[in-house]
Amino acid sequence: MVYVQRSCGENMVYTEQCGYHPISGYRKNCQEITKCACESGYFFIEDGLCSKMPTKALHLVLLAKQAKIATRIL
Repeated sequence: MVYVQRSCGENMVYTEQCGYHPISGYRKNCQEITKCACESGYFFIEDGLCSKMPTKALHLVLLAKQAKIATRIL
């Protein structure tokens, strides 16, 4: 099995799980396992559009995630 990310719009991707033939390199029987979403570092603004997250905002998001993880550990 291999996981493949495919584009589904500008700065948007979804993930598929595919069977993989090691000799030929072909992927087959792909099944969508995630819905279309913004790429990492982008955020949803409206009507299926994603915009690059400002560096300061991205830093704050990462800090919030670290705080959430630390809270779970404690």
